[in-house]
Amino acid sequence: MTDDLKYRVVIALDKTLEPGRAMNAVAHMSAGLSGLIAEKGEIDQLRFQDYKDQDGKVYPSISDLPMIVMRGKKGHVRRFAEEAKAEGMDTTCFLDTMVEGTYADQHARTNETSSEDINYFGACVFGESDKLRELTKRLSLWQ
Repeated sequence: MTDDLKYRVVIALDKTLEPGRAMNAVAHMSAGLSGLIAEKGEIDQLRFQDYKDQDGKVYPSISDLPMIVMRGKKGHVRRFAEEAKAEGMDTTCFLDTMVEGTYADQHARTNETSSEDINYFGACVFGESDKLRELTKRLSLWQ
């Protein structure tokens, strides 16, 4: 199969995250990224399709786009997010302030923390494949 798609989604995670925390971050960031793109009226760019098996059972709303999950050092995840934003790519992040307690506690904790003191658990970016390949050179595939 050839990679003939112009766009992709890349998820970068802090390599020290425990699996449960990493999956929680991926879920929140992916939902958020879909919401960002939908708010702009560009949800079609994610190329959601229904898959159907030979018995006619439907598996709805799966993106045709590559969704690459990578990992790296905390600083590399932050740099990836910041560079993607600077390039104008749709980006969501999951931060260390977004865990423990209620969502109100998490909002308050984030509001009370300076940008330089926030640790990025992950970043989720939608953009052109070639540009994302350039931005992920410091990251490795999640295994």
